[in-house]
Amino acid sequence: MYREDSDSIKCFRTFGMKTTVFFLAIVWLLPRRVQGQTQDQVDALYKTLVNGHKKNTRPAVNHSFPTEVNVSFSLFQLVDVDEAMGKLSISGQLIMEWYDHRMSWNPIDYGGVNTITVPSSATWKPDLVLTEPIDNAIAFGHAFGHMQSWVTVRYLYDGKAIFAPAGVISSVCNISVYLYPFDEHECVINLFPWGMNKQEIVLNTNTTQLLNISIFSEDPEWILDRNETSTGVMFDNIFCYRVVLYLIRRSAFVTTNIIVPMYFLVILNAMVFVIPASSEERVTCAMTVLLAMAFFMTVVHDTLPKVSDPTPRICTVIMCYLLLSALIAIMTIINLRISKLSEGDGEKVLNNNWKIWKNWKNWNNWKKASVVIDIICGVGCFAWVSGSGIAMYVYVSRNR
Repeated sequence: MYREDSDSIKCFRTFGMKTTVFFLAIVWLLPRRVQGQTQDQVDALYKTLVNGHKKNTRPAVNHSFPTEVNVSFSLFQLVDVDEAMGKLSISGQLIMEWYDHRMSWNPIDYGGVNTITVPSSATWKPDLVLTEPIDNAIAFGHAFGHMQSWVTVRYLYDGKAIFAPAGVISSVCNISVYLYPFDEHECVINLFPWGMNKQEIVLNTNTTQLLNISIFSEDPEWILDRNETSTGVMFDNIFCYRVVLYLIRRSAFVTTNIIVPMYFLVILNAMVFVIPASSEERVTCAMTVLLAMAFFMTVVHDTLPKVSDPTPRICTVIMCYLLLSALIAIMTIINLRISKLSEGDGEKVLNNNWKIWKNWKNWNNWKKASVVIDIICGVGCFAWVSGSGIAMYVYVSRNR
């Protein structure tokens, strides 16, 4: 009987202890569940943080050490690539993170508020500026020289600051169109903290982390092949954040609408030598193709890059095709003249027009000479056109 009572008391004590612990846990968690983040508490926190805040001094417990800023970039789209001006315009978001001990607080004192946003004009932030801007040198996130009013800095209760302005930046990019439309380019964008040296600000980034292109919109003319980001010291005293974009031009449009039609026009022009030399229609055919090629060049003029240094190779190729077509037309006219010498009026032509050849008027092999000229010109043209086509195919295959 005594042993059974002892077991009952022990079970009761165990149950009571568990109940007490459970009740205390509820009491400890309950205030945090019902604790509200009222407007007054948020306003009080904002007033506490902003009042007396010196936005012109960088955050550092010990100013003998620099402020470390972590930088990353999210690319939205390629806005413009101008070959003539050597300009690259992109839109994206520059994300900067740092710690400001002056902007930390205890969330319990403010109803559990653990984050707050502060206008960028009311607090300190690093201003990163392009080293090679096309327009005026302004900090990223500024518009017309002023910080955009809707850009804010988010602070966490431990003092961590997140500043993520977005916008369009235009930087210098040396673009060589010599291999147009199969050209590839490396464009470098450098950003540095304005007015701050490496003893005051240190820029850090994850070198293994590439650009954030999760929301990147593909460009219809350019392919973003790969990208790189890094930080380093430039001018021996300033930290720099570098973004490198490797771009490849989409060549399908130019190949389909310029190169292939031009190539077939040249082949059609070379077919003139298949027509009998005595036929006057071959001159008409040669002149028609020459005019068609000249008209085609005026049509594609706006498509070609307007750059002279260096001149695109495709411009040289098109000009060679045009000169070849003109040469074919000239040789067709000359050969037609020679073929007429084999007819009955050949001696008359020699006596009246080419008197210097009057000692040759007994030679009656003008028709044979016309055939030889057709063979030489035809074979030469087809060989040149075929060789240029094979060379172009090999080049395109190696570059794609």
